[in-house]
Amino acid sequence: MRMLFACLQSLLLTIERGISKMEIEKAILAVVTTNPSAIEGGAPTFICESRKEAEDIAANLEAIMDGIAHQLSEDLFIIVKH
Repeated sequence: MRMLFACLQSLLLTIERGISKMEIEKAILAVVTTNPSAIEGGAPTFICESRKEAEDIAANLEAIMDGIAHQLSEDLFIIVKH
């Protein structure tokens, strides 16, 4: 029983150390759109009045969030972390 307990303690300690070092590797950081009805939530969303404004906001968010902007449609960009 002591051996099992020691193994479980060691496993928990290893898991805790791994979790403290865990980083998000891939995620959608933000959504930029001119069509708010196309978005249901889940990430910070920026609603823009024009395509030009959406492009500018996406470019700024890329730099601020250290992400990459991808245009999914005429009126929809996502900022992702790879």
